[in-house]
Amino acid sequence: FLRQPKWMVGFSDWTVMLSHLSQHLGIAALHACMPQTYPLLQEACAAATLSANPTAAPTTAATQPHPATDSLYRALFGDPLAYTDLPSHPLQREGKAKAEIVGGNLSVLYSLRGTPTDINPAGKILFIEDLNELDYHVDRMLLNLYRGGWFDHLSGLVVGAFTDIRSGARPMEESVAQMIDRYVEAAYAKGARYPVCYDFPAGHIEQHHALYMGVPATLKVSAPGQPSSLVFDRVSNA
Repeated sequence: FLRQPKWMVGFSDWTVMLSHLSQHLGIAALHACMPQTYPLLQEACAAATLSANPTAAPTTAATQPHPATDSLYRALFGDPLAYTDLPSHPLQREGKAKAEIVGGNLSVLYSLRGTPTDINPAGKILFIEDLNELDYHVDRMLLNLYRGGWFDHLSGLVVGAFTDIRSGARPMEESVAQMIDRYVEAAYAKGARYPVCYDFPAGHIEQHHALYMGVPATLKVSAPGQPSSLVFDRVSNA
């Protein structure tokens, strides 16, 4: 594999492989949609096209570009991978950072803590997302990362989709973004300074945009109310 590396593509449970490649081999990989999601994406494209043009032929509707597969295609074939109009969030923190991106699914990253596949995000841009967790479970995992020093030494933080997060018997009364900001604020109180972007379109969502893991990227986060951007260095050997 080291002699002839291939693109390893996936997300969610695949965070194990993304982490291992980053920690032990230094090989770039792709956090992106997988084949099992392609039919669902095609159905979404078809529905959107037919909704916009009821006379469109169903056979052509499913061939329309979809952000998930389109970004994956661009990443695989070396086209520029740049997201320049990211949504604003009231808790985002201004700044600019250039570093490799690491991370993935929060639950899997948490489960890898203390193992040989556990990553070290110091000096990197950390990306996190998750699905179908109880709110206090999310807080527990974030606390683990915070106490492990993860929030203290980042170059940047990109928060993706936290989908279908449920309240426990005693609701946290905080959104996931508010939980994360609480730990960022605690790190800032100790001197940390780095940009934080929320609602990046990646994770367990239809609009799942591809991310290079292990490739330098420039994260620019503006003041709340203004768009931000994430632009990857061009991959010349794709």
